[in-house]
Amino acid sequence: MNQNPPSPSSEHGIEKTKSAFLHQCTNVPIANIIPLKSLRPAVKSSLKYMQILASIKEVGLIEPPAVVPDPNKQNHFLLLDGHLRIEALKDLGSTAVDCIIATDDDTYSYNVSAP
Repeated sequence: MNQNPPSPSSEHGIEKTKSAFLHQCTNVPIANIIPLKSLRPAVKSSLKYMQILASIKEVGLIEPPAVVPDPNKQNHFLLLDGHLRIEALKDLGSTAVDCIIATDDDTYSYNVSAP
């Protein structure tokens, strides 16, 4: 039986980890979001895109895009996840979107293909 109390950095023997995202969404101008990959022109006629567009029209944006601050351009963000959602929002006339902000892009593995 372990009689040692948990260390300050752990609770119930489980190490606490730093969150990879801020705890609150931040409203970001869509013009300040830089995609990390380009979309194929045919994507707007895909079933997936049409479903996202219809969902945003009906109920609004459910899952906020994930961005990280651009280290080279103040008040701009690199788009990590949500390329189709951003494109749909643009098509619907939105100029800003609530995003989750990554705090450290090295702590999260993104599915980004090279251009």
